[in-house]
Amino acid sequence: MLQSICNGWEFTKQWSQAFCLGEGCGTPVRLPHNAQDLPNHYGDHNAYQMICGYRKKLPIPAEYAGKRLFLQFDGAGHIATVYVNGKELATHRCGYTGFRVEITDAVHEGENTVAVKLDTTENGEVPPFGFVIDYLTYGGLYREAWLDVR
Repeated sequence: MLQSICNGWEFTKQWSQAFCLGEGCGTPVRLPHNAQDLPNHYGDHNAYQMICGYRKKLPIPAEYAGKRLFLQFDGAGHIATVYVNGKELATHRCGYTGFRVEITDAVHEGENTVAVKLDTTENGEVPPFGFVIDYLTYGGLYREAWLDVR
């Protein structure tokens, strides 16, 4: 069963472990979201390169007991590290491919905190970087996100 989890996220332009753990405030956002809006004809690539983050409260109902749970991100630019309840679960290194993370053993019944740390800086080892490109490469959770219950 695939459920959209695009609503109810918070965003910060300055990632911290405290943000990952649910402390402080972020800016409320809905996915898809990009980390930095730029005006037309503004080409300063430093303006959208950062280590930023997203988080959301994810309720897990009792009826999910005994089932396998996965988070699916359809697009996260560019290096995404996924945490659940402060525990690092996975890192995905490509801004243009979706990915899934099993969260079954990291969640509990009730409210859980999902956080995604994004490194949006240019890195020649992570697509789309590594050669000449002629478009902006800003980051963010720029596609939809899902909870998959199996």
